[in-house]
Amino acid sequence: MAAKFENTHRKIIDGGMEVMLEHGFYNASVNMICKASGVTRPTFYSHFDSKENIIGEYYDLSCPFSEETKKWIFSTFTDLERIFRLLAAYLQNAGDIRHVELFSKYLVYKLSSQKYGSNAIYTKSFDNEIRSLLVSFLRGAQDHGEIQNTSAASYLCDSIMALQLGFLFRWCASEGNYNRNKNMFQSLEALLMIRPDLRGSWEQYCSLRVPGFNIPKELP
Repeated sequence: MAAKFENTHRKIIDGGMEVMLEHGFYNASVNMICKASGVTRPTFYSHFDSKENIIGEYYDLSCPFSEETKKWIFSTFTDLERIFRLLAAYLQNAGDIRHVELFSKYLVYKLSSQKYGSNAIYTKSFDNEIRSLLVSFLRGAQDHGEIQNTSAASYLCDSIMALQLGFLFRWCASEGNYNRNKNMFQSLEALLMIRPDLRGSWEQYCSLRVPGFNIPKELP
């Protein structure tokens, strides 16, 4: 029963984001989302209170990694590269110009509400999974001398997540005319104190198309 509920929940998120990315937040109706998701209006409202709830859960997932994306993240041999790949996947999740309006709505939603609906079943567990991975990669990079900032990995993780949100905010404020990827990685290099011979190794991830994402991205 729980699995069926979660599958339907995920279908509504995917269908809702597809419709809102194509038609815009204000032009996308609940009926359009229901049709795209293959659910009825009563089913929609048993999962979500509003379109904002869908946006809130989608971006709170950090990035809905597919198995292909996870395999790509772990296929490299260094923890520093895994950090880069994890962040590249997160940035691509809100990657193209179509996300500016929706991510702006998300930021307002985050600031105006501390709850995201009673059925926000993914957020906590998924966020914890991503955070756990990042902390693990940071510790590994410290142990192998790839980064020279010896602060607690959990503190560095929180700082990175704050950086991500800040740069995405600036990207939205500029209506997409801000290279958040390059600025994010440059700031990350300074924050982590990446070993001198490894500096600049993040450049390939600024415009890379991350495997496992179904929606084509036009990265700035």
